[in-house]
Amino acid sequence: MRNRILVVPSFAWFAVIHWLEPIFGDSKALFGDWANHARYFRAFLFGFAIARPEDFWSALKAARHRVLSIAAVGFVLYFGLRILGRVITPDAAATLPDWNWRAISDAGHAIYGWSALLSCLAFGAVWLNKPWTWLPQANRAVYPRYILHQSLIVPLAALLIPLNLPGAVEALLVLISTLVGCAFIHRFLVLRVKWLQPLFGVQIRPEPTARTPAGQTAR
Repeated sequence: MRNRILVVPSFAWFAVIHWLEPIFGDSKALFGDWANHARYFRAFLFGFAIARPEDFWSALKAARHRVLSIAAVGFVLYFGLRILGRVITPDAAATLPDWNWRAISDAGHAIYGWSALLSCLAFGAVWLNKPWTWLPQANRAVYPRYILHQSLIVPLAALLIPLNLPGAVEALLVLISTLVGCAFIHRFLVLRVKWLQPLFGVQIRPEPTARTPAGQTAR
């Protein structure tokens, strides 16, 4: 796989984290949240660009172990510095080299984030590129559940926060409730109300024989 698929997007991610985010913040607003728009709209366009080219998927699958190794390095660098920043004392911090630690952490974040995404795509293309009987329905459910998950997380969190539950318990309840809620709404509402299906990106009549180069059956 050409190195620019790793280097250029990773640097673009770094630029967003290091320069745009401090200026515009992370508001999650529909308009004006320029840092997140720059980060996620770029990934959205990338998805369109890689959907069809077979050469890209062949190269990505061949490089999957190298990409995973790079993601692991970025993970250790980023989270290692995050943990260090929480446990180190001011006196110990004063003895560290006078480097731009924020830039190093942001670089690790960008390398990990992008390489992990490519790793998921690569191993998914290898492991899921088979005629699984459940794959057509799973593909048809991905986008609706993606739309639904945050709409469920927010009210669930609002209900659970006042209970002051331990963090692990609260996170587990949010996770399980979101998965169950997405499955229930998708199965018993989205798939049964035809006028809702286009709003959730679901074809009323899926095409089970249409396949993408990555081996995914079309919705």
